[in-house]
Amino acid sequence: MRKVLKKIIISIFLLLLLLLLYIILFKTDQVYILKRESVNISKILVIALDLIFIFLYVVLVQRKDISIKRYYVLLTIIQALFLIIQLTILLNIRFDTSWDVESIRNAVNTYIKNGSITNNDYLTKYPNNLLLVGILSVLAKLPLIGKYYLTTLIFNTLIVNLSVLFISLSVKNFHSNKAGILVYIFLIPLILLNPWFIIPYSDTFALFFISIITYIYSKKEKDNKDIFLIIFLSIFGAFIKPMVIIPLISIIICEFIYKDIIITKDYKKYITIILSIIVAILIKDGFINILHFTPVKDKYSTTVFHFLAMGQNPTTSGFYNYMDEMNSYNLGYKYDINQFKKRFKINLEQGQLKFITNKILISFGDGSFAWGLYGTFFPEIESIKNPKNIFQEIYYEKGKYYNNYLNTSNLIWFCLLLFLPFILLKGVNKNELFLVTSFIGIFLFILIFETCSRYLYCFSGILIVITFLAINKIYDILKN
Repeated sequence: MRKVLKKIIISIFLLLLLLLLYIILFKTDQVYILKRESVNISKILVIALDLIFIFLYVVLVQRKDISIKRYYVLLTIIQALFLIIQLTILLNIRFDTSWDVESIRNAVNTYIKNGSITNNDYLTKYPNNLLLVGILSVLAKLPLIGKYYLTTLIFNTLIVNLSVLFISLSVKNFHSNKAGILVYIFLIPLILLNPWFIIPYSDTFALFFISIITYIYSKKEKDNKDIFLIIFLSIFGAFIKPMVIIPLISIIICEFIYKDIIITKDYKKYITIILSIIVAILIKDGFINILHFTPVKDKYSTTVFHFLAMGQNPTTSGFYNYMDEMNSYNLGYKYDINQFKKRFKINLEQGQLKFITNKILISFGDGSFAWGLYGTFFPEIESIKNPKNIFQEIYYEKGKYYNNYLNTSNLIWFCLLLFLPFILLKGVNKNELFLVTSFIGIFLFILIFETCSRYLYCFSGILIVITFLAINKIYDILKN
């Protein structure tokens, strides 16, 4: 049964990837992807860049592996250098964005001023963001830099920088010391220099939790402390962003297939599991309780059915819709269930494959992870209209090099996607199965729920690890 389950997982992974690559390579000019008319990537250029990646890897990896000491020295230099670069970018392009981040910022301001949050429409609608508001409220009270929002932005930048650190450590554990450095070829453009680090929202927190979980699971020897941390981070992180639970589900599946941690007579492990869940819930409640939150009366909080219904919206291809949000808020989950049933039927009648194609393109077709596309993302301030420095020219929508940034991000992102199937070469071990299963999880999450490219930002670390291990397998075959 376990071998059959492993084969099923690999088959699903391959099927989803073939569908993804077919759509990305052959359907990108047939579907209007939000507002990205200016983004146009040559498929031949993507393939050529992949061949260049392989050539560089062959050249660099032929030499013997670097020592662990040298790895840590290089790791420290790279991380410190790019933290300075990130902070420089932050100080030059930061702005008070709108949409959800504005609502969270206003909620924190309310807490700082009043010591409580009452009758807040946004948090009544989205109580899943209460924990995030609680964490940012505690951070806001720390006497660090004066203005709390700048402190929040620097903290957010730091957790993204640390996320990359844990991804590098994961690749080192999965493969070699040298690989842990070479992986920065993808980490630098897709995460370190991706401007999402200046947006303090649940996405960066999810990236952080998922990266740490991946690192801990990559360790060759895991004790009860590691089990505690994996489950604690998964549960606590899921209270901030539900998709953080996906790697834990993948781990449970892998442990079941390989009969490792789950099938055991060591009762200390079961106690560790129960304790980690309890601690996660208690700490979550502690952050939320300090807010003294009171929801708006006679209104409804969004449930899983809201995101199911929105994810099946045929007009928006499952992307965010304001009317869906307000209807859920005013009418409740029963309305969402009925909407989901109606929309699913409509999509079946009109062609579910076309609908799925649009969802995949919106989610996977943007290497910037939809930077600048949510709500009135860029505020109406002078620097947004007339960029005044090189970083604003790159990252602001009116900037001289903005389209170049989008095209470069997409080029590298599509190169990464093209490598993913090669992880299946020469079989899949336990660690690789964990990565593959996690990819299936986020893919299905996007197909079922709201269409959102930012969700892939949360999992970008895992996708980069898969890519790098896949490139190594190509190298091994060429070498032999």
